[in-house]
Amino acid sequence: MPHILKRIKKYLSILCKREEGAPFPFFVISTLVGEMTMKIIRKTIVKQIITEKSREKMKASYENKMNQYKKELEQLEFEKNKLLFQKRFDRTKVEQRFLEEEKKREQQIAWYEFQLTSLDQIPNGSEIYDSEVEEIVEVTVGADWETVAGDRTIIVKDGKVVEIK
Repeated sequence: MPHILKRIKKYLSILCKREEGAPFPFFVISTLVGEMTMKIIRKTIVKQIITEKSREKMKASYENKMNQYKKELEQLEFEKNKLLFQKRFDRTKVEQRFLEEEKKREQQIAWYEFQLTSLDQIPNGSEIYDSEVEEIVEVTVGADWETVAGDRTIIVKDGKVVEIK
C-alpha cells in the first residue's frame, strides 16, 4: 500500500506543477494508521457587519476605485488620440475598440456610484457580502459530507472575525 501512495503522490506533484500560476485543485493524500485522508480547498463566504467605521472604510475604497477608473478613462482618451494622430491604424476600428474599453470603465464607475448611494441606506448591524476566500478542509473516510462540503460563512465586524458559521 505505501508503494501505491508514493506513486500517487509523485503523479499528483507532477500534475500540480503543470503551469506556473495556473489554478489547480489542491489535495494531499496521507495515511494515518491505515486511514486515508485528503485535504481539499473549498470556497468560504466572508460577510461584513456594517458599522460607522466599516461604512467609512467602504466609502473610501469605493471612491478610490472610482477615481482609478476615471484616471484610466483619461489615459484611454490620451492613447486613442495618440493612435489617431499617427494615422497608422484604421480610424473606425481604433475608435470602436477604445469605445468598448471606455464603456467598461464607465459601467464600473456607475456600479461604484450605485454602491455608494446604497451604502447610505443600509442600517448599522446589517450583514453584507464582502468577499470569498478559499479554505483547506481535511476529509477522512466516514466523514459527514454535508459538514465537510456545506456552506461556511465568516462574519467580520470592524476588521475582526466575530463568528464562523
